[in-house]
Amino acid sequence: MPVERSYLTWFKLKCPYAANSRQYRDAYAKLEAATYADLVALQAEFDAYADGSVKVVHYKLYGEWFASIGLPPRFSNMKGIQQHGAKYRVEKRINGRLHRWSFDNLTDASAKRDLIFA
Repeated sequence: MPVERSYLTWFKLKCPYAANSRQYRDAYAKLEAATYADLVALQAEFDAYADGSVKVVHYKLYGEWFASIGLPPRFSNMKGIQQHGAKYRVEKRINGRLHRWSFDNLTDASAKRDLIFA
């Protein structure tokens, strides 16, 4: 029984294996040779989204399309801020010397960046 293109796309989104791995190829081959019962089980996953009761939002980030259930993640302006482990760092060179400030959260780092670069 042929598999619809939307099922294959859904498989690519949900597959836990790396795209070019052996496990991925095996799982994809299993989907290509799917039985009717397998397709019915896969259709059950689609039903929650097909009737519109669960809102799926599509958005583009860095040239790639993503889908999320609910609202897409907030995007913040990270210009002048580097993520350093679990902290955020703001750097500015003043009179030839590099000054660094580290913060535990992005809100404080953004406020400092806005203050020193204003």
